[in-house]
Amino acid sequence: MEKPAPASPMGWVTVFAMRTKSLGGLLDSTSDSVNDPPMSLATIRSEIEKLEPAERASLIDLLWDSIDDDCIHEIEAKWAAESEDRIDAFERGELAAVDGPSALEELRSSLKK
Repeated sequence: MEKPAPASPMGWVTVFAMRTKSLGGLLDSTSDSVNDPPMSLATIRSEIEKLEPAERASLIDLLWDSIDDDCIHEIEAKWAAESEDRIDAFERGELAAVDGPSALEELRSSLKK
């Protein structure tokens, strides 16, 4: 997939209507004017939390697709190396296994802090 050019020379794209119930509406409500101030990450997070789960998943796909291929390959290579390191550490007895439900609960509780 060909990557779109930046929306403006400054690269700013401001999303005005993240409260919309359809992702299509969200995409239709972007502005590429350099005069529009960028939203803070806190504001973006707040607006994302208002989206339905399916809309959040679509947003994840859009964000992932916006990353250039070289960067994606670099990220995937780092995750593959980390996975291999963890498997090796587990096999050497240096890393304990944690069952899925316990790991998810620990992750969820750490995100609430």
